[in-house]
Amino acid sequence: RLGITCLMDRNGYICFGPNCGNLIIQWIRLEVHQGNHYQSFPIAFKYGAFAILINTNDSDANNIYRISAGGATNSGFYYSFTFGDKKDCFAVCFGI
Repeated sequence: RLGITCLMDRNGYICFGPNCGNLIIQWIRLEVHQGNHYQSFPIAFKYGAFAILINTNDSDANNIYRISAGGATNSGFYYSFTFGDKKDCFAVCFGI
C-alpha cells in the first residue's frame, strides 16, 4: 500500500504519503470579494504550504483587478482582491 489519501470534492486534496515525501496538493474553489481575507485549507499541512497559486475564473476585459495570496499558515492562507464585484476563484496549494 502506498499510503495515498484524498478527498475528491469541490475543495479537496491528494496526500501522496511517505513514499512521496508526504506531498499534499490541495484545491479550493471560492467566491472572492474586495479586501483582505483568510481561507482555510481542506486539510492542514504538517509543515506548511510552500506554494499557493490563485486566480479568478473570469475574463472581464473591461475591468482590471488583481488577486494575490500570501501569509500562509499550516491551516490556511490570506488573500487580497482589488475589485468590488464578487468573482469566482480557484486556488491550488502545495505543501507537506
